[in-house]
Amino acid sequence: MDQRPKHFRHILLLYFRKGKNAAQASKKLRDVYGEEALKERQCRNWFDKFRSGDFSLKDDQRTGRPEKLDDDQIKAMIESDRLVNNSLKGKTFNNDDAVKSHLVMFLPIRTKHSTSGEL
Repeated sequence: MDQRPKHFRHILLLYFRKGKNAAQASKKLRDVYGEEALKERQCRNWFDKFRSGDFSLKDDQRTGRPEKLDDDQIKAMIESDRLVNNSLKGKTFNNDDAVKSHLVMFLPIRTKHSTSGEL
């Protein structure tokens, strides 16, 4: 795993504690690391977090990240109810398209709207 993002966060925290601002920290990072450095907006976000009293250097959990779907869990759900209601199961996993793509692996399956095994 690339340790560079965590390394940059440590540097940002150091500059924050030295009284520098995000623009100054971003410029220093770019001077040393070039294009690999964090963008100024990213530095501002971290400085905002530090200003709020949160000095954790871990990434926050992001909303909108696709959930990891477990094939065995999906297969068990399908086998328990051969008449699959895709919209209901999609809501269960919060990812309709991913569920449909997994369902294709376990055909033949009938849906409420199809008897030919199509989704």
